[in-house]
Amino acid sequence: MHRFRLLALTAFLVGTLPVLLLADTIAAHLERGDALYRQFDNRGALQEYASAYRASPNDFIVLARMIRIYNDLGRFEMDGNRGGKEENFKAVEYAEQMRKLYPDRAETYFWLALAKGSTARFLGISDKAKIGKSVEEYARKAIELDPQYSHAYMILGIFYRMAGDLSWFEKVVARTVFGTDFEGTFEQSVEMLQKSIQLDPTNIYAHYELGRTFGAMEREKDAIQAYQHVLAMQPQCLREQRLRLEVEHRITSGKTSQ
Repeated sequence: MHRFRLLALTAFLVGTLPVLLLADTIAAHLERGDALYRQFDNRGALQEYASAYRASPNDFIVLARMIRIYNDLGRFEMDGNRGGKEENFKAVEYAEQMRKLYPDRAETYFWLALAKGSTARFLGISDKAKIGKSVEEYARKAIELDPQYSHAYMILGIFYRMAGDLSWFEKVVARTVFGTDFEGTFEQSVEMLQKSIQLDPTNIYAHYELGRTFGAMEREKDAIQAYQHVLAMQPQCLREQRLRLEVEHRITSGKTSQ
């Protein structure tokens, strides 16, 4: 009997040990990647996240990190010679994989909206309109799944500002694509962004986007107030650091409306 129990315990340990070791390996890669990300080393973070992905390509957290890092890298390349197209479309690939695996999670649709929205600058007006509409739909789906999810309201706030800022020609194209107007106003943008901040006051991106909306409305004092919240927060990654520098430039140059 004792021998049987010992054999059973040995078999259990042999079967579970590789799984535990793999989990520890993934966690270690994510921990190192997150540390590098907070140190503004995005390329180093990508290497760690990619290692975690190779070990566990269907893990939700791993996929979220891959989407985030490629989206960030694409944003930074936008100011360089390459434009970030490859990185942004890689983010979309991981977001689509996340949707297949996790269709019932609100975060999935936030990452889809973020990744696809970032590709709009590479597209023509008609395709931009389609992307914009899908971004709105993803944000609404996220809110349907989790009405308290701050980031989904932020996405809607951005969408409404962009819709409210369309030229007459872009509105005609959007109407042709969808058979209806591409609806959205600055007031709706403010409402959604303030809702996002209410749910998560630490969301630095929501404060920044609110400042941009107020700037577009030529409400300079309100824009500066929103930007001051950005400056009051300690940047946790390279993207937030760049955001802070941009806000400082907007305030010192008096160009809050751009």
